[in-house]
Amino acid sequence: MRLSATAVASVALVLFSLFPNLHRLAGQFSRVLHPERLVDPFFLGSDEALAELEREIPILPHDAPLSQRVDAVHAFVKKRITYESDWNLFGGNLHDWPTAAEVWQRKSDDCDGIAIVGASLLNRIGISATLEYNAFHCWIKVTESTGGESQSSYRVGGAVAGPTGSKADGSVDWIRLAQGLLAPRTWTEGLSFPLWRLCLTLLAGLAPWTLFLTQRPIEKCATHASVLYQFSDHCRVGDPQVSVGSMTVNLDEELVVPFVQKDLSVCDFSGFRTRRHDRIG
Repeated sequence: MRLSATAVASVALVLFSLFPNLHRLAGQFSRVLHPERLVDPFFLGSDEALAELEREIPILPHDAPLSQRVDAVHAFVKKRITYESDWNLFGGNLHDWPTAAEVWQRKSDDCDGIAIVGASLLNRIGISATLEYNAFHCWIKVTESTGGESQSSYRVGGAVAGPTGSKADGSVDWIRLAQGLLAPRTWTEGLSFPLWRLCLTLLAGLAPWTLFLTQRPIEKCATHASVLYQFSDHCRVGDPQVSVGSMTVNLDEELVVPFVQKDLSVCDFSGFRTRRHDRIG
């Protein structure tokens, strides 16, 4: 039970060090399971965003290359949305999936917020766009039918090579997400978490185990002190053995004394006295 409690405490402290804003974290579970639902062409503020887009960027003809239209929308979103890490925006939380309305109102977010607003506006103007992501980055995938059942896709937003953690519709592919998490390139390209926060997380995870390990010798000494006290209370001169509860110990000096000395090597019994100094020390 102590081992399980220590493991649970270690995990809880690590999670708290990474996500100290518990109120914000509580609303994240449905978004983590279905990030594709955050792409909303008619989010609160989308009319304002579309009006600004049309004023700033000349309306592109529908026969313009897909990449040209997508790049124009993406450049507009990046100009309007200032890049800012989640842990600076959401009370220190390592990661947060925002809605398009939250990002547009705040005018700041990291890669996933920029991708969510961009994909939402692309869908608003008739271009099919979904999210793609791995453990550390998020970008936009645009799909266009080229006749019949054939389709072409276009990625924007710094797509990372290798497996993504999303399916074709933008929902979570947990197996591929785990594969991407183990890829060294994913870490080197996407990790910018402050070093002091990493050290704090490491210390938080190790603290319960340090307490667990340092208490074991103390408990060991206390246990053997109790056994020795019971032995001293039950022994009589000439007894070949003594029973304490369910434990029976032969009081042969050659067996008992080395056993006691070995197990109590970390203990200090200088102030401990028994009736049988000549037998069990």
